[in-house]
Amino acid sequence: MKASWTNTIALLTALAVPGAMAPHCADWHWSIDLAACFPVQSSLILITGSALLLIGRKWLLSIIFASFAALALATTAPGWMATNNSPGFGDNPPELKVVSLNLLHSNTQGRSLALKVVRDLSPDLIWLAEYTPLWQTFLCRELPDYPYRCQRPSQSPFGAALFSRHPIALAEMVELGHSWTPACRAVIQSPYGPIGFLGVHTPPPGFSYARSEERNRALRAIPLSLQNLPERRIVCGDFNATPWNAEFAQLKKSAGLSPGTTTNWLPTWPANLPTALRIPIDHILVAGKLRIRDAQLGNNILSDHLPIFATVQISE
Repeated sequence: MKASWTNTIALLTALAVPGAMAPHCADWHWSIDLAACFPVQSSLILITGSALLLIGRKWLLSIIFASFAALALATTAPGWMATNNSPGFGDNPPELKVVSLNLLHSNTQGRSLALKVVRDLSPDLIWLAEYTPLWQTFLCRELPDYPYRCQRPSQSPFGAALFSRHPIALAEMVELGHSWTPACRAVIQSPYGPIGFLGVHTPPPGFSYARSEERNRALRAIPLSLQNLPERRIVCGDFNATPWNAEFAQLKKSAGLSPGTTTNWLPTWPANLPTALRIPIDHILVAGKLRIRDAQLGNNILSDHLPIFATVQISE
């Protein structure tokens, strides 16, 4: 190709094409599923490249890349346009506030920041991933307003805990596809009736079939873990999956979970990158007569994940 700025732009823009296509065939291969994490970034690159090529009068290339941008947006836009609306909610339904934090097991400097997030948001339920004995000592001392707890601290990345303002009728740590990935299964005795809860932290996928299958096995275990919980359910945590990964989409369908916080662009990881470069892998999902009224990201707590917060409305 003749060296020119338009050719350079075309080559760079072409790198985003796999990310636009991947969500539409993510179940074909684990490597395609990894690429399916990036349709937002792909669409931004493709739109920018198409516009620059239009300026450079490369009409055909501009149209081709615009078409791939539309393919990427066809993945993300329907989810963002979806609603969590359900019938049966009055004008001022009761609410529960939920926050999910991946603390990062090696994080020894962010304790005051995590505590500030919790106190500022004042949630009813706190889900904690990568919960170590040091985090346990600190948070149990600093959060006396959350006397109801289910905890399994660990020095590994897979310690976990649930803190609740409300009594817990059932609280147990269950295996989530692997003996080393516990999930907290609970029934919260809220003032508005019992609500099922499942807090999760699935293994991160990697650059191999085996690593990705570890994550997928944990995701497939979630519907079974929800059995016999009350119809109104909250499922939250670090799923290590974006809304466009094949197994995550199948999970929502199998478990009857609403889009929850995935109707917003709430990229949680890696926390130290700009918003446009992060991906959303922490989620709060609901089922039954629950819906998400408000969702937002919390401030950086020196973890590699940002906290995610949601106000859950309850239909009585």
